[in-house]
Amino acid sequence: MLGEAALRRRVGGTEVRMNQLAHLRSLCRGANITLRVLPFTSGGHASLGTSFTLLRVNEIDADYAYLEDLTSADFWDRPQHTSVYQLVFNRLRIAALGERKTIEPITSAVRELKWAT
Repeated sequence: MLGEAALRRRVGGTEVRMNQLAHLRSLCRGANITLRVLPFTSGGHASLGTSFTLLRVNEIDADYAYLEDLTSADFWDRPQHTSVYQLVFNRLRIAALGERKTIEPITSAVRELKWAT
């Protein structure tokens, strides 16, 4: 899941951004990767201002929520924590564009970069 702001924020030069966007487009076509964009139009959400990663380790039947900020990183493994992050992720997935529609804002960001140069 990728917030639309990541596509629009001007970090790095035009060439770097074009390469990054091209890479994201190629990931959208991959068979073993699901990339979905959470558009600005979805409005506010429970994860606004926070990013996290959910990890599932089948061999030991364990779930983890991984969070990092400017000065630390934490793994949360208790169900009272991981279930909240799973719920938020599920809601974000519902609000995000579908797999086929996800390529549209990426392509739009590429067009805007080309037009701006």
